[in-house]
Amino acid sequence: MIGYIVGSVCGAIELLLLHLLVNGISTGSIKVWVVFAKIAVLAVFLLPCALWAPDELYRAGVAAAAVLVVGSVFMSAATMKKVSGRSDAEPRSKGDAI
Repeated sequence: MIGYIVGSVCGAIELLLLHLLVNGISTGSIKVWVVFAKIAVLAVFLLPCALWAPDELYRAGVAAAAVLVVGSVFMSAATMKKVSGRSDAEPRSKGDAI
């Protein structure tokens, strides 16, 4: 049970960092600390789980992956809804999807 909790928290933080990384790449201003933070989050959450509760590690991995996938789908849908709701007369900013 603890694996699902650890994985969900890890996945949520990874999702936010992934969002920052993708926005940075799309605008051309990549922040290096985000890349290192992503690696550190995985180490901080999954390494103790692997050392002290190895039977919970796969649950943590499944929960982290599920949060990343479901969260990415929802964030993408929200972005598409925001972009499609805009009229063509409005200028697009540099970071908007085409």
